[in-house]
Amino acid sequence: MMMRRNRVGFRPAVEGIEARLLLSAAGLVTRSRPHHAAVVAQAGIDPSTIPPNPLFFPTGQPTPHEAARQRFVAKFVGPFTVGPGRFSSETQQLYIRGNGGSNQFLHGNTQLAVITPADPTQPLGGSMTMFDRNTSTNSSLGLQFVADRATDLDSAGRPIHLTIYDIKSEESGGSYASALAVGTVNIRYSPSGRRSPGVLSQGTATVTVRALIYTSGTNGILKNADLNTTGH
Repeated sequence: MMMRRNRVGFRPAVEGIEARLLLSAAGLVTRSRPHHAAVVAQAGIDPSTIPPNPLFFPTGQPTPHEAARQRFVAKFVGPFTVGPGRFSSETQQLYIRGNGGSNQFLHGNTQLAVITPADPTQPLGGSMTMFDRNTSTNSSLGLQFVADRATDLDSAGRPIHLTIYDIKSEESGGSYASALAVGTVNIRYSPSGRRSPGVLSQGTATVTVRALIYTSGTNGILKNADLNTTGH
């Protein structure tokens, strides 16, 4: 026996919610680093008397433990493409995507781009961003590097050796926020016979990173995982 279901009519209505005050983006911007000196001055401190923060800009020789902590090695493999530049000042651009990992995160991936300037007197430049696939850490590491035309390119004009000179702060986060870095990136190419329209060369690339990465040690979210969140 089938039961007849009663139809209940619904009419749309607008329900009010409580008022909320949102954080002002403009207020956050005005408290950024360019205005730090003015904020310090308000506290009655002469900004010129404040030395560089030793936590973020250490000097001297690292201890063996610290040197081991800074050691960073990573390897990624994935497709590469070399194509024409996007601006009149560029001869060509290299783009690599890859999967891999490092001694500081087990599973990760990367994106790497290098620009060859049209001016033959200028070195190649680019950046590489590595992402930890463990989303709990929310970590990404961005590196800036250069390549010498005379010594760092293969016969096809592709960079095979890059020198890391700085962190890309806008692309670094999690444990690598406000970090410092020096090191090298080496690339090995395995070109394929296939050629897409407008592409100069393509195939598979292996990217190896060897660097020293200094971090403050105060922004690793998983370091507090052993603490009792209900305790004091």
